[in-house]
Amino acid sequence: MTPEETRKKLNDITKGIMEDIYKCESYYYIVKTISDNAICINRDRNNFGLLFGTIQRGLNSSSLLAISRLYDRSNNRSKTRSLEGLLNFLEKNAENFPQIVEIHNLKKQLLLSKISIDYVFADNDMIGINRRLINWLRTDTINRSEIRQRLKVIRDKRLSHNETVSGFDSPTWSELMELIELSKTFLGIIGWAYLNIAYKIDENYDLTNDAKRPSMALTRLLSELKIIEDH
Repeated sequence: MTPEETRKKLNDITKGIMEDIYKCESYYYIVKTISDNAICINRDRNNFGLLFGTIQRGLNSSSLLAISRLYDRSNNRSKTRSLEGLLNFLEKNAENFPQIVEIHNLKKQLLLSKISIDYVFADNDMIGINRRLINWLRTDTINRSEIRQRLKVIRDKRLSHNETVSGFDSPTWSELMELIELSKTFLGIIGWAYLNIAYKIDENYDLTNDAKRPSMALTRLLSELKIIEDH
């Protein structure tokens, strides 16, 4: 696989990850808007509480599925567009990636992500830089293994199948957003390192503002229906 073919394949994997991050963030902000205005919604006499409660439950399930896809296992039979699939692809093709152009922005992103620049850039060997970067990112995913395991159980047992599950709690929104932030960090680093794409500029993920737009529209709708005060 040539460097250009490698870049093209990597771009496809990151696109899949980017789409699921967008879905999760947009679902989160809609659910948050409903929760923040729950008292006003539930005291309305038009049964809007039932409507928005149903929306919340649906978005909660959709969020769990989308985040599960981000952390799906990847193997030779199932090369999913997940973080593990991304790391496996990078590891397998470490010798085929083009030279890093945006070194300054990459180092800045590594610093913000608390990844050791001295470790990653211990020498000028590109293959070595690739492998050390992959190793550090893989360690970050391992550190979230407990949340990921609970997420997998809920997805496999309750969402994909209607099984009785005991001893496992569904991850909280706070924990789910921790996984999303990790995914955004991955894209920010990979974008600067190999794709010359600014997924993250400093600490700001480029598509978060877009993901907030549906919830902003919901706020305006609630205001126009006189359920909440004008915004």
